[in-house]
Amino acid sequence: MHTELHHVLPIQPGNDDPNAFEVFGLSPIKSEPAAIKLAIEQTIARLKDEKSKIDPQLWKRVVTLVRESKTTLADKDARETLRKELSQKVEQQNPPEEPASHDPLADLLPTANPTAAMPVEKPKDLEQPSAPEPLIPAPVAPAPKAIPADALDGIAIPDQPQRGPSRRKRKKRSLLGPAMLFAASFAMVAILGGLAYFLLAGPNRIAVSGDDGRISISKTNPSETADREISVGVANETEDEVETPVRDPVMGTLMPDTPPPKIASAMPKPEVNPPKADQTTTVDVPEPMVVEPIEVPPLAEISTEVPEDIVEISESLKKAIQQSQWIQMEQLSKQLPASLPETDTRSKPIMAIGAIGDLASYFRGALIRGMVAQPTASTISLEGRSAIGVVEAKADRMVLRIGGKNVTYPIDEIPFVLVQFLVREEITDAATREASQWIYRYVWPLATESHKREAIERLRMIDPTSVEGVESLVDVADQLDRLLPNQ
Repeated sequence: MHTELHHVLPIQPGNDDPNAFEVFGLSPIKSEPAAIKLAIEQTIARLKDEKSKIDPQLWKRVVTLVRESKTTLADKDARETLRKELSQKVEQQNPPEEPASHDPLADLLPTANPTAAMPVEKPKDLEQPSAPEPLIPAPVAPAPKAIPADALDGIAIPDQPQRGPSRRKRKKRSLLGPAMLFAASFAMVAILGGLAYFLLAGPNRIAVSGDDGRISISKTNPSETADREISVGVANETEDEVETPVRDPVMGTLMPDTPPPKIASAMPKPEVNPPKADQTTTVDVPEPMVVEPIEVPPLAEISTEVPEDIVEISESLKKAIQQSQWIQMEQLSKQLPASLPETDTRSKPIMAIGAIGDLASYFRGALIRGMVAQPTASTISLEGRSAIGVVEAKADRMVLRIGGKNVTYPIDEIPFVLVQFLVREEITDAATREASQWIYRYVWPLATESHKREAIERLRMIDPTSVEGVESLVDVADQLDRLLPNQ
């Protein structure tokens, strides 16, 4: 059983008067509205779960602190005022130390005198030794002996060459190498060109025949009407036929009387020659192409089960609905797909849970729009009730004038009858408005078990298929029934 305040709230031991930020474990400087809202929802949900473990007297105090702190943080002006007070209190406890007065440019200027001469460090190799080393006299060579004058007669002394700066003569570069390389390249190009010309535009046939020790080489071209013969004398050659090309790719043609061949185009037109009587025409018939059948892989089987990640999302959404966590509820419901395999028995319950999250979030958004749309100093007239004055209307709370007093209602504490009034102009479809309002009544944080059972019965009375996007409201009511605490 918790009996101390710091056992229940996230505060330090001994802090018996926490501020609104400390009650929810928030920082007064870095907390944003979204973080504040989430912390409030989580704290309220946690306290509800731990209510049985808290001392009754401490529980009353905790409820009072949470309600007052929630009201303070919900009001923007009150929240900012509290932040300023906390900041001033911190500044008073830790006053800043005043720095000693000094020249503001003192830290920027050098400490040495800028006009003084810079010391020059003398290199070590130029420093004189402390004591001069004693000089050792060099040994004196003995004087050469005198050579008689007649000893030099008959000896020729060569002239001393004049020494000058050595100049290396630049060797002339020979042009023989580049010339040979050019000649070889030109010969190669000529050979390739002649071979290509011979294959494309050369003679179609070469005939060789021998008569009386002579060989006759004839060139036959279908475009000409007569054959031209060239006789070449060959002594005592064999009578076998020898195929000799008429045109040499490098030296040119050997037939001076033969007119220059026509230059064939890049794509010569095929010429069809009728076969002669003594000529046999051979036609190459291409082999038929065999087309192998293409194997088509079988189509992937369509999954008939609900993915496990979708099941996990639906379970998390159930917890968010039970704990009235609006932000998580909206995010998780958007992650569920629009359809699931019908063969899986888990599909209908998951789709119904998703419809609960969608309709509850949709209704709460319409409620916020209806609250903001109420003008200040206006009057709300409810059937069978006295007029209610609107002092202030914001997205998270309303300040109403009831019985001559100003009453502040956070969005989750607005009476349900007033909620119905604020939403009637925002949701035009009657079936959608009625179904979503009873789902909101079920998820409402202040809803009791009787309120939730009433919401389930009201949903069963609506046409099951009247709401667009919901397969059956009966399934929705069944899932809400299973989410009751005692189920």
